[in-house]
Amino acid sequence: MDSLIVNTDNFKDTLSSLKDNYGDVNTWIIDVETNGLDVYNPDIKLCGIGLTPVTNHNAQDVAPIYYFPVRHEGDTNLETPYVNQLIQFLNDTCHIVIGYNIKFGYEYI
Repeated sequence: MDSLIVNTDNFKDTLSSLKDNYGDVNTWIIDVETNGLDVYNPDIKLCGIGLTPVTNHNAQDVAPIYYFPVRHEGDTNLETPYVNQLIQFLNDTCHIVIGYNIKFGYEYI
């Protein structure tokens, strides 16, 4: 299983690749990363989004995992326009979402 950390340098190509290779996939696994665990604390923020398409139900044939950082230390974070494009892609493509630890993460999606 491959993984890719998406940044401003590779975002456009990655989003194009997702559309070309997985645009017809309607089930996706999404995991959100935050800087804490208390969903009621206003200081807890979204730090990144993990995403992978569910291409079939064969555990040995898994699509790549993509990670979109938004609030990490350093300069690899995606700015709001990139995140908005990602959200638009998800809205257009994801009809079924499998949320990893979703009862916590839904507050941040």
